[in-house]
Amino acid sequence: FEQVEKPLRDAVEKSPELRELQKHLLVDRTPEGLRIQIVDQDGQPMFPVGSARMFERTQKLMQQIAVTLQGLPNKISITGHTDSMPFRGGPRGYGNWELSGDRAQASRRVMVDAGLDPARIAAVAGRADRDPLLPEDPTSPRNRRISIVLLREASEAAMHAATTAVPAAEAPTNQLKRDWTGPRLK
Repeated sequence: FEQVEKPLRDAVEKSPELRELQKHLLVDRTPEGLRIQIVDQDGQPMFPVGSARMFERTQKLMQQIAVTLQGLPNKISITGHTDSMPFRGGPRGYGNWELSGDRAQASRRVMVDAGLDPARIAAVAGRADRDPLLPEDPTSPRNRRISIVLLREASEAAMHAATTAVPAAEAPTNQLKRDWTGPRLK
């Protein structure tokens, strides 16, 4: 993981376009692996409000992260997070869950377009406001972030086991799906 953190910080510091984004970049180690987070700052979001289309500066930072991670074999997970402010103004039914997932997917696309092997992506998820960076201040802009985790081998194995299909003999039948009509929501 030392092979990632220092080169990433050096590349951001040396780039005139990215230098101002240093304060948006948090790098730490977790039980899952090396976590790189791109965090909104007050008055300096990484995405426009309510949008999964990232600003150009965010895109350049994502591309630099992808370049830094290219030479390593570890799998990667990408997670989008929002603050606890209710999302308004989007299509009906579109909220923080969808927004956080869409931002994680947008991040994945930028990283793959920058040369990251798509086979290395182990998971892409949206967590809405369920895992705040600042739990004592759930509306803080810093809770809006993208987390990219360079997974440890043990985490890769656990993630694979959690997403492996259930054997056919144990899988539920589709009968319930066909018979369920349930109430319609308006």
